[in-house]
Amino acid sequence: MRNIIFLFLIIRSGIIYSQEVLTLNDAISFGLKNRFDILLTRNQQNILDVNNNYGNAGFYPVISAQGGQNYTVNNIRQQFFSGDVREGNGVNSNALSASVALDWRIFDGMNMFIQKDRLEKEASRGLEAYQLQVENAVFDIRMAYLTIQETMERIKTIEEAINLSVERKELMTTRYNIGSVSGQALLQVQVDINADSLQLEQAKMDLKNAKIRLNQSINRAPDVDFTIETLSLETGLYTYEKMAAQMLSKNKNLSLARLNEELAELNIRAVNTQKLPSLNLGAAYNFNRNEAEIGILKFNRNNGFTYGLTAQWNLFNGFRVRNQAQTARLMSENTKLSREQLETDLRTNLYMVMEQMNMLQNIVRLTEDNIKVAEENVKISFDRLNIGSLTPIELRAAQIDLINVSFQQILQKYQLKRLEWNVLWLAGMMKE
Repeated sequence: MRNIIFLFLIIRSGIIYSQEVLTLNDAISFGLKNRFDILLTRNQQNILDVNNNYGNAGFYPVISAQGGQNYTVNNIRQQFFSGDVREGNGVNSNALSASVALDWRIFDGMNMFIQKDRLEKEASRGLEAYQLQVENAVFDIRMAYLTIQETMERIKTIEEAINLSVERKELMTTRYNIGSVSGQALLQVQVDINADSLQLEQAKMDLKNAKIRLNQSINRAPDVDFTIETLSLETGLYTYEKMAAQMLSKNKNLSLARLNEELAELNIRAVNTQKLPSLNLGAAYNFNRNEAEIGILKFNRNNGFTYGLTAQWNLFNGFRVRNQAQTARLMSENTKLSREQLETDLRTNLYMVMEQMNMLQNIVRLTEDNIKVAEENVKISFDRLNIGSLTPIELRAAQIDLINVSFQQILQKYQLKRLEWNVLWLAGMMKE
């Protein structure tokens, strides 16, 4: 029997040892390579990069070529003024034609330059959108990772409470055996252990769900088990002025809003180019050859170049250009207002989060003092229980106070870390 137990412990320790240790950096790296939202946004950015070229902007000419060979079989009767008559049945003829043409808009009111600028801005917007998606993914993974560590600390607190209750049960059992306490007191200790054990099982379920959520956030199978490294919960020192300046220069949402504003300005310029004339250069090389058995010409061939310029100027089109220009200006004004509104909202959110951090830091310090008092109270209560000057119910009350204040401390510490990460996300520094 002893050998079987020893073998079981070896196998169990081997399983624990082989369990994956997933560091935060590894989780982020895995997530950025496999998350669907990252892959989709990256592909969208690549599409914009591919389309950002001079051809799509209208700088290059259009060159086309065509050719054909046609055959006909006709019954023909031709009567000329001279009186001659030519006729035949099943007369064969054929025609060969080929051409190469060039069409090049060499001036369009500078619209092609505006379109190239638009493609550049759209490519930049695609890059900003991709980087924003990366920041959001890093934020999500960090939060999921932190929840696992927080749940593990809750489990540790509950296990310490259970150990204390087990010690209390051993003491009550000894006193019950000598007849100094009733069986009801012993049963109450077991009830307390059972209550803490139920809480422990719930916390373990929360831990399992937290791991599943982290696996989901990095896009891997939900049943992959792992352990984590312990993250430091120390927070940095930040000032609102410094972080607000960082936010205005690095926040990706603000960058996207500015690019939308610039694109709206380009749209105004593009509409105004319709008020100017356009000039097209055209050139072609043509080749034609005809052969016939009966007719005026037995053989005919011609080939050569054609070229020229075509100008076009829209003098009046029912005020549509004017209406388009007014609409473009209003849309540009809306993008400006949206950017200003976003900037105001971000400033407000940053200030609120930093104020919450400052207040929570003070609360954390007070809770640390409460932890020391609660731990000392439990120690004294246990000593008094040993000498019989305290009832088990009073010890349980002190124990519950310690559990509650420990849970408060855990909640506050991790909430403080989440607030710090919110500040970094708002300031566009989540990846740093």
